[in-house]
Amino acid sequence: MSQHSEGEAEQSQPLIKPGPTQGSVGSAGCCWVALTGISVLVLVLIAAVVVLNYTGHTDWVDLGLADAGVGVEKAREGAATVGSYVASRSSEFLKPQQKPSLFCWSLIQAGSGEEDLIRQHRERNTGIFRCDDWLLLSDHPVSFQDVKSMSIGAFNSKRAPWNSWQEPKMAASAFEYLMICQVVESHRTVRGEQSSEKVMKLNRYNVPVFLRAWKQVVDEDQRFQQYDWTVKVDADTFFCHDRLRQRLVNTNSSEAYIWLNYDAAANPGPLDFLGPIEIFSKKAVQLYQQKHWQVCPRPHPQTQGEDAFMKDCFLNLGANTKTDYSILENACDWCKPLSPEQCADSQHVAFHPFKDVKIYAECLEHAANAASC
Repeated sequence: MSQHSEGEAEQSQPLIKPGPTQGSVGSAGCCWVALTGISVLVLVLIAAVVVLNYTGHTDWVDLGLADAGVGVEKAREGAATVGSYVASRSSEFLKPQQKPSLFCWSLIQAGSGEEDLIRQHRERNTGIFRCDDWLLLSDHPVSFQDVKSMSIGAFNSKRAPWNSWQEPKMAASAFEYLMICQVVESHRTVRGEQSSEKVMKLNRYNVPVFLRAWKQVVDEDQRFQQYDWTVKVDADTFFCHDRLRQRLVNTNSSEAYIWLNYDAAANPGPLDFLGPIEIFSKKAVQLYQQKHWQVCPRPHPQTQGEDAFMKDCFLNLGANTKTDYSILENACDWCKPLSPEQCADSQHVAFHPFKDVKIYAECLEHAANAASC
């Protein structure tokens, strides 16, 4: 995939005008020189504006990248080395598009349980690999079968303000690696009963990391432009692409939409737009690509998770919301775990979490036996 800077995109080869023939008026040549000079000046001014915009964009998106150290350089190298593969994979492996068409992507931590799950997904042709096209992002390069991930660099995160820290060796996944927890006293309603309990408040240091992931999706890869919907899916989320297409078929992807996927008022959970599966129309992602660095607020990772930040960002960009609380069946951190048998329930599109390969396989079997996915 050829990569060009915005500055290069604005420049063009100068036109060469034949010199005056014998007997031509000399003033015409002077006018041509003057016009050429004005054209060059205009091009220089346009290039300057582009450079200034790009600089602001880089400063905004790179927020938090200093913590990644050499991982950032590895990400840039990864983008360069994998780019040609991504372009060839699109034409070599993809089947004809279904309608509405889906572009799906996941972000994983190499060498973790997430990589084990993604390998299983490819072997069983499930998850993001059932979409019309897909992209796998990771901290360090991952390669197996026909899959080569695009590296975004290390998932290093800062120490929390309350001096908590989660060591990398204790983390089982990208999400757990980036999650810092604070126990607070809180009054909340749990399944209809008022109670006072210690609730785990999640302060996820994953906003800057996911901004880097989105940068790869919209700036480096850009295949989302070819499809109706972009779907970000966590590796430990089972989702049925057929069920999702049925939900989306009557919604125009040329308009800017995000889907609210979880009934936080009726179920334990902090938000009606949860990260295990996030669904964006092509127009919404185009808006993000064009002006997120101007419109979206600066992230505050100590108080806001990636899903909450992205919801606010897309709403500020002017995207509208569609609501389908049956999209996601989610087990919160203090809830009873999901059962693999639930994957046969065609009333839901996605189920989260299934962090174990064996349990995920059981989920797939139940969904297949029910002929509902």
